[in-house]
Amino acid sequence: MLQELMSEKRLIVCAGSGGVGKTTVSAALALSAALQGKKALVVTIDPARRLANALGFEEFGNEEFEVDLSTLTCKGEPVTGQLFAMMLDQKLTFDTLVERYAPDAGSAQRLMENRWYQQMSSALAGAQDYMAVEKLYEMAQERDYDLIVLDTPPTTNALDFLEAPQRLMDMLQLQPIQWFRKGVGGGGTASRWLRWGGSSLIKALGRVVGGEVVEELSTLLQDMSILYDGFKERAGEMWGLLRSDECGFFLVSAPNRSALKEALFFHHKLLESGMPFSGIWLNRVRGFYQDKHTWSALPQQFSRPDEEALEVLAKEICQDGESLEDTVVLLRDMSRHFGLEFQEVEQARKEVVFLREQLGEEPFIGLLPLIQEELHELAGLAHVGQLLLDDGVGPLLDEAM
Repeated sequence: MLQELMSEKRLIVCAGSGGVGKTTVSAALALSAALQGKKALVVTIDPARRLANALGFEEFGNEEFEVDLSTLTCKGEPVTGQLFAMMLDQKLTFDTLVERYAPDAGSAQRLMENRWYQQMSSALAGAQDYMAVEKLYEMAQERDYDLIVLDTPPTTNALDFLEAPQRLMDMLQLQPIQWFRKGVGGGGTASRWLRWGGSSLIKALGRVVGGEVVEELSTLLQDMSILYDGFKERAGEMWGLLRSDECGFFLVSAPNRSALKEALFFHHKLLESGMPFSGIWLNRVRGFYQDKHTWSALPQQFSRPDEEALEVLAKEICQDGESLEDTVVLLRDMSRHFGLEFQEVEQARKEVVFLREQLGEEPFIGLLPLIQEELHELAGLAHVGQLLLDDGVGPLLDEAM
């Protein structure tokens, strides 16, 4: 399924709530494309910088860096594709937009030097999501990548990714900015606005925070008003791209009911917004071994044995000189461990069944195993990438049902 999708889509957006492994899945998706001979880019917004470590960089920024794939092979042959990675810098991306839509270099420089702008461009709610889509759009329009994968910003609610850009546009429509946009400033400088109408509000604000602060704030509002039309046009183009046949959305979720309910809600909103939904990856699923694509039904008779069965088994395996009592204790600890493992496997199976019942038969659901070791090398990431190309352990779903 994924290999077919990669031949049809140029953009893949990985979305989901925080802590479910979006960064790993995003990087592995891009790497799997490179293993197939494609030129791929992964764009991430990840404060923990885990992706940088997995790709061999201590840190990377708002420009693409090529990842060295010389240590990897694909089916015994050298990798012919290319993988690039980028860590989105929200402020630098915002600055690029300002330079693009400001009427002249002087206006852009004045705005970027404004301390209110510097704070806003780094911390404004919704700006990170807007800039993520902006960077995706920029790369799609100006670069020749075969595949671009966007790792969406970490949020407590994945729906923020769809709603935040609109909230940013709503902010630019606030009345003070629209005053400037409609010419209330008389076409003059911010200081003229301060004199406009003898505004008691502005005078009162100046007495509280100081005239210099009000001057800087009014300059920001005036300059932002000039950018509104450009931002609005760009936003329309970006969302048009996300709704196009070139793009596909993957949801990444954990195999627990809370995360799945959030993923299902986001799935509903994606369809409601006209976004192309490609499937769901359930990450860190327990219940199968990485070297076998089979759901491990741990034998209940071993995971929940009685004391008599433990003693019989201990006598069978106890070697000369070994303590029978110690062997029974060891077997009891092992049975307790497997009992807990069995319960987790059963719970994961129930969550897969629940998800399929909610989605119906059509949408793709892929399962990715819980990998104990930390992914900090390309080889580990390539292993996940190969699982993705094999559609994870998707066939297990039939057994789970």
